[in-house]
Amino acid sequence: MLSNTQKVWRVILLSLLAIGLVHLLLNRTSTVLIMLIVGGVIFYLYKRPPRWLIRFTYPKSSNGMRPPLRSSTQRKKKKAAKKRYPFRVIDGNKKSATRIKKSQ
Repeated sequence: MLSNTQKVWRVILLSLLAIGLVHLLLNRTSTVLIMLIVGGVIFYLYKRPPRWLIRFTYPKSSNGMRPPLRSSTQRKKKKAAKKRYPFRVIDGNKKSATRIKKSQ
């Protein structure tokens, strides 16, 4: 729980932050737009990186060769071959098919 003084300071801080943002938007609109565009580009590259950027993340091997990328048909074949079902029936060691009822 927050004490009353912490709540008051939080309200003061958030209100000053809001006033500063409104002042910045009114006086320096181009700066805010540039910051939003740069942030949007960074977010887009983070979510959908291009191939040339992905290449920098993989470490190079000693001979300079990369492992070949698998085609979609190879992936589908491998996925179909490994398809497993969640439950399997295992034959047990039952003595008889019917249950013996206990008398009560």
